[in-house]
Amino acid sequence: MSTLFIKMRWSLTIGRLAGIPIKVHVTLFVMIGLVGLFYGRNSDPVTTLLVTLLVAALVFGSVLLHELGHALVARRFKIGTREIVLLPIGGAALIEDADTTPRQDLLIAFAGPAVSLMLAAAAWALSAVSSGNTLVRFAQLNLILGLGNLIPAFPLDGGRILRAALTGWMGRVRATTMAAKLGRFIAVGLVVTAFWEGDLWLGIIGAFIYVAATSEERTVIIRNIIGERLVKDVMMPVRRIFGLTDDLHTVADALRQDSGARAVPVTFGERILGVLYREPVLAALELGDRPIQLRDLLDRNVAVAVADSPLTELLTIMGRTRARAAIVYPGAPDDADDGTRVPKGVVLIDNVIEEIQRGKHAEF
Repeated sequence: MSTLFIKMRWSLTIGRLAGIPIKVHVTLFVMIGLVGLFYGRNSDPVTTLLVTLLVAALVFGSVLLHELGHALVARRFKIGTREIVLLPIGGAALIEDADTTPRQDLLIAFAGPAVSLMLAAAAWALSAVSSGNTLVRFAQLNLILGLGNLIPAFPLDGGRILRAALTGWMGRVRATTMAAKLGRFIAVGLVVTAFWEGDLWLGIIGAFIYVAATSEERTVIIRNIIGERLVKDVMMPVRRIFGLTDDLHTVADALRQDSGARAVPVTFGERILGVLYREPVLAALELGDRPIQLRDLLDRNVAVAVADSPLTELLTIMGRTRARAAIVYPGAPDDADDGTRVPKGVVLIDNVIEEIQRGKHAEF
């Protein structure tokens, strides 16, 4: 499964392959441990450990090679991959945003299942001339991984293949909407079946597909509305920068005088520490029962952007870091930062939402 939007928290970096960071979600370790204990429950501790390690090797290897297939085909089209994350329900190759053609989308999506099916065929052929059932298990695992991902349940690979096929006919946004609707329909079917059969794992997969399909559909629609807008198109200009030791009343007075200022940068020396938001600052003055320092209201989790960079890139960064605000510096994306640039503006995610709401008339 390749995806652009998933925010992978609780992931551990285990290395790099083909220059791509490889991460493992902690829940995958839990799943492998449970599977190992299940298969080795009637064995001694050493055997249980060996079974667990074997399961880990089979799962890690199969999912990693599947996702690497997506990433390497994307690289062939000069599209980078930020990282590969291995999950209990498969994996995610976090491919960079790019203007791809339907053909490129199709090839990138099909690459993962193709790798899995080729591994299954090779393992099955080798199992015929070797003893033991490890190769058979490996073949079965990759067969499930390959065929399962070809189900047209967007955003699984099969759903992405469907979207690529529909894009040339109805455009990317409408194709995404159609594929997402089918993905949600299949997801509901999986959840109902899971409830009927008492299969918790199938229910988790169905719920994941439903949420992921809705999330990626929304992302594509938003990107279509934003179009070619730049960061400077939605930023609020910075008219004053405050120091961390400034008085709260001073900041509040400045915000009252500038009705358009919804956030202001705060520095310590020459370094930007974060931003203060209008509402918390004014609300803090109403308390009056205890002294409040600026640091108590400061949001330090801010993104950084340049004014002439695409707004979609900033959205990706803010989504990845869960930042509510971004400090905007003058210049173009390739301008060198010598450390002396003064912030030009601030972008709040609320500004972007308002921009999206104004663009709801866009055709999709």
